[in-house]
Formats: sequence, structure tokens, C-alpha cells
Amino acid sequence: MWISFLGIGLMALSALVITFARSKTKGVVRIVLSLVAFVMLVLGFIYGVFTIIT
Repeated sequence: MWISFLGIGLMALSALVITFARSKTKGVVRIVLSLVAFVMLVLGFIYGVFTIIT
């Protein structure tokens, strides 16, 4: 159960980070924040799939 909460939290946090990155930043910072948000989204997805499988 806690792993699913972690996955949901990572997905929500990645949505907030990408929204912030696209609206408030420019250049390299925007790219870095977008990559961080993408990694968090993928990790959240993996945690969610792991929760469903087990």
C-alpha cells in the first residue's frame, strides 16, 4: 500500500514540477527540471505497476 502511495505522490509531484518548469523557467533550468519530472513520472509508473503485480 505504501509503495502505491509513493507512486501516486511521485506522479503528482512530477506534474507540479513540469508545470512550474514550463511556466516560470527558461533555458537549461527548464530542460533540467523537465528531465527530473520525467524521471519522477517513470519511477511513479514503475512503482504503480509493481503494486499491481504483487
